[in-house]
Amino acid sequence: MEENNIMEKAMKSRLTTDNHSAIQIAIDSTCPEITIPEELCDYSKLAEEQLVEYLPPFLIKGNRLTIRANRKQSVKRKNVIADIVLERGTHHWFLIDITPAVLFLSNPIGPKLILSQGAKRWLKEDIINKVEGFN
Repeated sequence: MEENNIMEKAMKSRLTTDNHSAIQIAIDSTCPEITIPEELCDYSKLAEEQLVEYLPPFLIKGNRLTIRANRKQSVKRKNVIADIVLERGTHHWFLIDITPAVLFLSNPIGPKLILSQGAKRWLKEDIINKVEGFN
């Protein structure tokens, strides 16, 4: 019961360098082979740069960043990964979902920015492809 409360709190936490331990707890409870809070911060900074460059401030909230995260180096099962979803709030990124997954060659590791419908209506299609494929 207490573990579920910790997980819920971590999932509602904003993504900052101050709460890496809470984020790692959430990751460990779902997919213990994965360890990447620092990478989440790095990817969210890159996504933020893309959003700020192409969108007005009122359209930044609600965009999502999905990250296909790799496993810890010491784990024997090399194909275990996690799909992690961050969502941009008014001022910060928030961890909203972690799902264990299996790596296939057709599903590469790394981040993908998913624009909100409002952002997609604002941008032209060639810019949408550029922004969503920022990695």
